[in-house]
Amino acid sequence: PASAPASAPASAPASAGVSLEQRQTARASSRQTAQQTYHELNSDDEHLNEMMSTHTIPSGNFKEDWLTSEHLFKMPRGEGSNVSRDWLSRINYQGACIERKLYCPQVGDSVVYIPRAHYDTLQKYPFPSYSMPWKSWPELSSWPVVWCKVTHIRYRFPYKSYYKARRQDEKLQGVAAILTLRIYGTPLSNNRNFPWPAPNFIPLSSDWIEFEVTVFECNEDDFIIPEYLYSWRIKELERAIDANFGNANGISVTVHCPPDNDNNCHSAGDTNRSGYTGCLVRINERSEAEH
Repeated sequence: PASAPASAPASAPASAGVSLEQRQTARASSRQTAQQTYHELNSDDEHLNEMMSTHTIPSGNFKEDWLTSEHLFKMPRGEGSNVSRDWLSRINYQGACIERKLYCPQVGDSVVYIPRAHYDTLQKYPFPSYSMPWKSWPELSSWPVVWCKVTHIRYRFPYKSYYKARRQDEKLQGVAAILTLRIYGTPLSNNRNFPWPAPNFIPLSSDWIEFEVTVFECNEDDFIIPEYLYSWRIKELERAIDANFGNANGISVTVHCPPDNDNNCHSAGDTNRSGYTGCLVRINERSEAEH
């Protein structure tokens, strides 16, 4: 070379064809491959740790969530941002949440479970091998609602078939919450002027009953409602009917519906529902024998 590097000694020989830079010894990269793990939420004593880089087969106590119920085990590459997660931050119906569909239950919440509304949701979104909870209840128990507490929650990606559905009205893109509910109370006897039970419950006289339900974003009626909100709604409706001389017809109401461009809540965001003023026309009574 014509001249030595600035770092070389001034007296260093400049032999033709030989670099004066000292050769660096090869060494291993100091960077380590990050091992991504996730922990099964509320998995009791199991503390399931799954290595996402190598774990490709569902395992553990809840593997049937993927093998039988067919939730997506992993999201397709590049599609994680399509999954709606914002509804998981809803903790109540107060404020702006009244204009949205449902809240995200938490362990310990006191809720009311409505079998009829759940039945209607399952008619629109059936999934494999699911046993209707009310079919396991004691015989001769025609409970239109039950008071429960949430004892366990686990979260799953959407159902595979509904995530990939071609029809927009069948598509589900939100994270699903699988709730374990324990029945704490049943309705008082319905000896009153309204076709629904009073918003009061008596303690369950038999052994406790637990069952699972899956909550997800859709435009079907809510079948899990906070107990305080359920009681408030029933009392307000009955007060309005009494004020209207015992007639439900003509009572003013506000109905919240998804915006026309919301595509049945398939946006990954948390979209408000628009309020429309209307009035009650009639109350439809349904017998328990219908389902």
